[in-house]
Amino acid sequence: MIKRRDIGIMVALWVMTLGLYGLVWLYNTSSELSQYNKKSDNPLAWPLLALIPPLNVFVIWWHVQAVVRVSAAGGRKGVNENRLFLLWFPWLPVVPTVGAILSQMELNKRASAPLLWPDV
Repeated sequence: MIKRRDIGIMVALWVMTLGLYGLVWLYNTSSELSQYNKKSDNPLAWPLLALIPPLNVFVIWWHVQAVVRVSAAGGRKGVNENRLFLLWFPWLPVVPTVGAILSQMELNKRASAPLLWPDV
């Protein structure tokens, strides 16, 4: 089940924790995306791989692909995958990128639960 997260709280937590919330957010959303897309991926692997510079680009691409599949589900016009991928850069670990914010906005459109305090 995809959870709805408040964008303002997401940005605030990302900045206040100097980017550590970004790894928590990536883990939580990866887990939700794997369940929604019926994949058997290990959600813990993605935040760990995101810490390794050459592999973090692959992690972002995988996450973008999963968000695109969710946003296009049900015959809706989904978000442009290339644009979303490029908006993840320049990647500064302390501040969420426009790509992360747009990804969460797309996930919020598909969320089945009401807006709650984000999982920390």
